Amino acid sequence: MPKTKFINLILLCGFVISFFACKQETPDTSSHQSIEFENITQLKVTQTTDEICIYNHPNFSIPSLCISQKKLPFTKIVLLTSSPAGYLDQLNAIDHITAAYNTEWIYNPTLAQRIQQGLAANGQNSIVANYEQILSWQPDLVISSTNPNHQNLFQQLIHADIPVILIDEHLENSPLARAEYIKLYGILTGKDKLAQQEFSHIQEQYHSLSRQATQQSAKPSVFAEIQRGDTWHMPGAHSYLAQLLNDAGANYLFTDNTAQGAIPLSFERVYNTAQNADYWVNAADFHTYQQLADAHSGHTLFQAYKNHKVYAIAGRINHTGASDYFESGAVRADLLLADYVKIFHPHLVPNHTFTYVNALQ
Repeated sequence: MPKTKFINLILLCGFVISFFACKQETPDTSSHQSIEFENITQLKVTQTTDEICIYNHPNFSIPSLCISQKKLPFTKIVLLTSSPAGYLDQLNAIDHITAAYNTEWIYNPTLAQRIQQGLAANGQNSIVANYEQILSWQPDLVISSTNPNHQNLFQQLIHADIPVILIDEHLENSPLARAEYIKLYGILTGKDKLAQQEFSHIQEQYHSLSRQATQQSAKPSVFAEIQRGDTWHMPGAHSYLAQLLNDAGANYLFTDNTAQGAIPLSFERVYNTAQNADYWVNAADFHTYQQLADAHSGHTLFQAYKNHKVYAIAGRINHTGASDYFESGAVRADLLLADYVKIFHPHLVPNHTFTYVNALQ
């Protein structure tokens, strides 16, 4: 298949999680063995002694990227998004990052230090990354999230024989599914065994704590997020946050909203349901009750506000506003769950201190 037709095929398919590669023919995958994922639903990976192929939901029949085993591991990675930093740091592979864009939105202090020392480059902070600049770094891999503004850039890089991987792990609605993406990063960086070990530990800790929390007879009521302008985007009952809250032994109040993402609600709708809720979580990146009140006067009407039972996600946030909740928080599902259990059932984790979550002051 000609290269241009293959690229157009990928773009037209509209994969939610997309991987791009310069590949002229569809490989024979009959002898490929699948790499087992226990939780991930948006991704399939197969391998032979010669190559690794990555398939994307919803079409698992055509590989969107095949990588020769000889090209692994990737050691000169350019990031166009922030979440990979959390996974690479967990694998002690931050030194595999040769450059990153929009670093003001990257929390990882080790990467920031590498950039400051000139060990990694800071890309121009623009909506569309610079093709010539990326080429000057001579990367062996570019990682991004889905971004329509970058489609032309992706095609240019592919033509230059630089593989581009788009990873949207945030579309997984299971905390452990997001954490399991560390296995993919392990493959890409030659740290497969470490990735397996890390995920096994995370999953074991998560399941153990969740079992204890969900067996509690008392399940405090909870709601999430804040009013922004005229809209309150409330996570759906099948969302990532709703599962975290349920696994932490809480009663999430918006179970009638069966969306996997968030849906816009009016203030009145939220207030009618949650005015007497025991707890309020993920109240943006606020640190104080005054900040919450200043954001919207109606926030002060909830009992959780009056009883000082409000928690935000500013436990790890730097001076530019970058939050580790969206970096290492994606891979360390066990620590994130422990934060919420600390809110609802503190006796289960008496020695745990908040990592990503913070109580408003």
